[in-house]
Parts: sequence; C-alpha cells; structure tokens
Amino acid sequence: MLQFSDQEFEAVRAGIAAAVADHKLDCLLLGRFAESVRNALGRPEHETWLPRARYRRCLAEGNFIAVAPLATDLPAAEQCAIDCKSDIKAAEFGSSRIAAAYSAAPPYAESDLPCDLVAENSAGDWRDAVGRLVATFPDAGNRLGDHPAFALRRPSVVAQRLFESLEAARAGAPPVRYRALATPRFIRNFARNLRRLHGRLSLRWAKSQSARN
Repeated sequence: MLQFSDQEFEAVRAGIAAAVADHKLDCLLLGRFAESVRNALGRPEHETWLPRARYRRCLAEGNFIAVAPLATDLPAAEQCAIDCKSDIKAAEFGSSRIAAAYSAAPPYAESDLPCDLVAENSAGDWRDAVGRLVATFPDAGNRLGDHPAFALRRPSVVAQRLFESLEAARAGAPPVRYRALATPRFIRNFARNLRRLHGRLSLRWAKSQSARN
C-alpha cells in the first residue's frame, strides 16, 4: 500500500473515484489497498499479488488505462524514500501500450520515459487526468508503445549495457596474478584411497540392506 499524508490520500482517492464514476469505468487493483479505496471505487476486481509472468500477460492482453500516484508532501525523511523509487511502472505500462497518469514525484518527473504527469495530488487534477486518459484511449497508449525510449529499457538491451560496462571495467583493470601450488603426491594418493574405501563400504552397506529386505 502506498504511503501518503492523510490530506493527499483523501484528495487522490476522491479524484480517481470521481473519474471512475464520471466515465463508468471498470477497475482492477493490483497490490495491497485499504478497504476505503476499494469501497470508493465500487468494490473493483482486486489482485493482491500476481506471478511475474501472469502480470506481464495481464498488461499485454488487457484494455487498460492506468494511474500511478506517489506521495509528494510527506516529511523530508519519509519523502526521501518515495523520491528514490524507480520508474519501473512507467516502463511496464508504456511498453504494454498502456497510457497512464503519474504523480509529479521525482521517479516519474525525472524519468527518461514519457510520463503524463498530474501537476498536483489534488482531487481536481486527478479527476481531469483520468478524464484525459479516457478521451484519448486507445490512441495515446498505442503512440506511447512506439516511443523509442521504451526500446532502450528492454531486458536484452539492459543486459547488453551491463555486459559492456563490465567489459570496459575489466579492460582498464590490472590483470589478476596468482600462483598455483602443486598438491604433494602423498596427499593425492591418500585422497584417492579414501574415496575407494568409501565406495567399497557404501556398496557393502547397500548389499546388506538389500539382503535384509
């Protein structure tokens, strides 16, 4: 469940709920949400958790618009944790051709991905933002899916970048030097004999158990 101040929480909930009522939207909640949120949205379909593969299929196959509110007026120590979140929701929604509205918090406001920001976490701004998503559905989501920024966030591209970074670090680092010491012959012979003895004893034990049965 997202963390908000009481005032922000009430404003965001009221704005989204009003837009849902205005446009008679069916809602799907993914994650943990307070009972008051579910009641405000008319008892929507609710999934507290989905396996990753099923979640990705859900985004790819459904006809969705989305909202991703984040707190913006918490005390500094608490707001810092919110501001350090990633923009992973924007990457997931956009690459699935889902247009969404996002709070103007750093994870989205400073993202390299295109994000439709809600100016303030007020009831009116959220109501208007959802209304714009409804008015531009599905064209806005389809245009978003074609944006080149999402191609750069694909797992294969990210993995390639990581490999290139590691390769560059390896090329500029001094070579690792080490010395190998030969194991004395009597230790190798002892280990070999010990393995043979263990094998014979294990076989003998197995035969005795078989005979008992």
